[in-house]
Amino acid sequence: MNQRLAPPCWHCGQPAPSGAFIARTPEGKRDACCPGCAAAIETIYGMGLDDYYRIRQDDAPAPDARRAELDLALFDIADLLAPHSTRYRMASVCDCSLAGSPVPPAAG
Repeated sequence: MNQRLAPPCWHCGQPAPSGAFIARTPEGKRDACCPGCAAAIETIYGMGLDDYYRIRQDDAPAPDARRAELDLALFDIADLLAPHSTRYRMASVCDCSLAGSPVPPAAG
């Protein structure tokens, strides 16, 4: 799809090919450019913070690829993961939670 014709991402304003990533909100489905923005939209609505979209003055900043690479590199540091993961035969599972968060599990 031509990027210029794609609707803007509801969260960051980048081109969001219709239907590629969908965020579900009480107001209906919203197009997102990536799974990160879809998750941000659903989390903001799920926590009752949807006024953010009404009162904001600019789109959320687009993700910085280098910053994302550095953030994900933290998951390669075994000493940081050890207290939060369980080792199973061929893989490890990381146990993560947002303490006190009222966000419901994502619908399938």
